[in-house]
Parts: sequence; structure tokens; C-alpha cells
Amino acid sequence: MKKYFTIIFALITYISISQNSLFYPLDIVYNEPAQEYYVSNWADSAGYILKLNSDGIIESTFATGLTYPGGLCLIDSILYIDDNSDLYGGSLPSYLKGYNINTGEQVLNIQISTGGTYLDLMDTDNNGFLYIGDTEKQKIYKFDLETYEVSDFLTGLNKPFGVFYDYISDRIIYTSSSSSISYLRAVNTDGTGDEAIFYTTGYLEGIAMAENGDFYISSWGTPDGAWGNEPVYKSSHNLDWKMVTSNDNNRPYGMCIGKDNYLAVCNWGSDTITFLDLSQFSVNENLSSEKIKLYPNPSNGKFKIELADIASNNVEIFIFDLPGRLIYSENINIYSNKLNKELQLSLKTGAYIVKIKDGMNIYTKKLMIN
Repeated sequence: MKKYFTIIFALITYISISQNSLFYPLDIVYNEPAQEYYVSNWADSAGYILKLNSDGIIESTFATGLTYPGGLCLIDSILYIDDNSDLYGGSLPSYLKGYNINTGEQVLNIQISTGGTYLDLMDTDNNGFLYIGDTEKQKIYKFDLETYEVSDFLTGLNKPFGVFYDYISDRIIYTSSSSSISYLRAVNTDGTGDEAIFYTTGYLEGIAMAENGDFYISSWGTPDGAWGNEPVYKSSHNLDWKMVTSNDNNRPYGMCIGKDNYLAVCNWGSDTITFLDLSQFSVNENLSSEKIKLYPNPSNGKFKIELADIASNNVEIFIFDLPGRLIYSENINIYSNKLNKELQLSLKTGAYIVKIKDGMNIYTKKLMIN
């Protein structure tokens, strides 16, 4: 069962909003030793940071005097905040600010970029650097926490709303977003090896990772511009499938995993934080390959896939090469309890991995092409 903590201020004017309410929440981080959350509130050009207790209840206003605060990153006792002086197309600069969470004292105020900028989400590589997405200038900055030097890490991007450090694979993951098709891309921390690793419809924004390596990805917007009922996806660490954990969000932006393995999601469009119990979204992977029939196998690229006793009306087919690159994918609506699909693909000679996702189950089998 999903668990929700929400604070909503419907039916009152913006003027009546105090600085102890959720007001366009954009990002959230969890301070595990103290079991408390910090939330950045965009707040219509009068931004501030809230502190929430472990149950998601507002305790206090932690920092005020901000303008359009965006991404947060907590490193030891310092909370780093992106603060934008303008919205998209403005002429004022953006700043990286830092506050000591024990004293509330501001310890950093560095200009990151000049006008025509908007800093969004960010993360640290735990090696002395912050990576900060700029969705207006279409780049990611690399900030040295020791020298305070700012450099361009990646340029020429497409709306890098979300930036995340995958400590398991030692790579930076960032969004390349549009209202139609959006991608997650991965790059080494030295800026090399940039490649697409995930795609879906709608904008992609927040990225969070569980201890087992599973990813959670927030998505908002549709081709017709509608807001509300937008998904948070779950995927494995190699991002070879996706499932919807929640589709009743309203412009979900930044996320974090907090107390008791709950995923905290900032809903910018409804001024709420949603807490999702991740134990409710387990997936059975690598089940017996005997349930999948591939024939002929080996094949020349034309083959049939059969899977009986399907538990879902929707089945996803994925085919990977051995290095793990996605070669083919397809969603199929099933009107019986059996998948029977013929494919004819142009594949090079060698071995491939076929994965079938059936609701919460994933079946895997090897396919040989001769």
C-alpha cells in the first residue's frame, strides 16, 4: 500500500502563503544521521528551504532570502543549494549557496553563471566535485568544492534537468529531455563515453537510486502539455526495463530515498511531497528461462517468442547484445494469457539476451544468431 504525506494549500491566494508551507517544492534530500529532510521551495520568486522530520512533517523553515532555489545536495554538514535570480530567458546570474545544517550559517555564495541561465538538479561524485545541470544554457557544470572553480563538464545538451552520480558504476547520469521522447544518458566522470541508456515519453527530471542499484526516475508532461497523473518509473541498474511505481503525481521533480526505504517525490504542480513505500514495487528478475520458447534458436534473425501463463495485459520485449546494449524493444498488449510473437530482425552473428517483462516478472533467455 502506498503511503502519502501531503500538505496542500488549495483555495487560498499566493499572498497568504507563509514560509513554513510547501510552495512549488522542487528538490528534496535526506539527512540520514538526523533522520530529517530538506526541501527547496521555488515559491514564486521568494524561495526558501524547509526542514521536515522523518515522517515528512514540516519542522521549521531552514533558510530564507532565496529567489528560485532548485537542486539540493547534502555533503557532510553542508547543504548546497542552486539559487536562480531569474527564470528562463532572464538576464540575472545564478548562484551556488551553502549552509551549515547544524548552525544555519551561510558558508558559500558563488556565482555559477551569468544571465540566460537556470540551474536545476545536481549531485556530487563524493570525490570533491558537484555536477550541476543548466537547462537554459544546455550544459552541465563541474564545481570544485576545494578551489571553488567552475568549469563546463558537458555542453550542447538538451534540457539536462536531472543530474545524478551512480556510485555503483562510477558514472554521471543526466537527462536529455523533451515533451515527446526523453533519454537518460551516462558519461564517465572525465566526460568521456557519453551514451544513451534509457528512454521514454515525456520529460525526465529526478533520478534516485536504491541500495540494490534499482533506479527511480520522475517524468512529467505529455505531448499535449497536460499536467497531473504523471509517472515515477522504476528500472533495474542496467536500465533494461521500466515499470510505473506511481502515476498520480503532478509535475514530479526532485526525489530522494529516505527513512524506511521510502521514496520522497516533490510534486511541483500540487505543492506536495509524496512518500512511496518501495517494498511494494519488488520485481522478480531472471526467472526460469524454460518458460520462454525461442525458435528456431539458433536463428537467422527470424524467430518466434512464446510465453504462457502471463499475469499482465501488457508485456515488454527487450533484446540486448552481450555488452548490454539495447538492440530492440516493444510493448505488446495481450488479450489472452499467452504471448506469441514473431520477429524478423537484422542482427549480426553472435549471442543476444532476450528479456520478457510480464508485470512484476522478468524472464531471460539467450538467443543465438548464425
